[in-house]
Amino acid sequence: MTSAVKITKCMISDNLDADLALSRCAKEMGIAPEPINNCAVHAHGSALLKKHGDDTNIIRPTFIPTITINGSKDNQAALLKNFHLQICKIIDIPLPPPCL
Repeated sequence: MTSAVKITKCMISDNLDADLALSRCAKEMGIAPEPINNCAVHAHGSALLKKHGDDTNIIRPTFIPTITINGSKDNQAALLKNFHLQICKIIDIPLPPPCL
């Protein structure tokens, strides 16, 4: 799991206050929170938020989170239950070590 995925997972688990979540999760991971915060509060972060908001509106999700893979919203229950397993099922061989 990449650092980006790890910090995202950590922040989602306790996200009532994004600033506190970032501070706590960055500390737990031993990384500096400033680059992430700078991205979030400046133009690049705003552009990413708009892009992903537009992408979300296009797929018209019936609930959040909705996961799309290769443009498909199929298998939401399975994806939400075990995302890792579902991703490993669609990866072409050779499978990466986390899927073995």
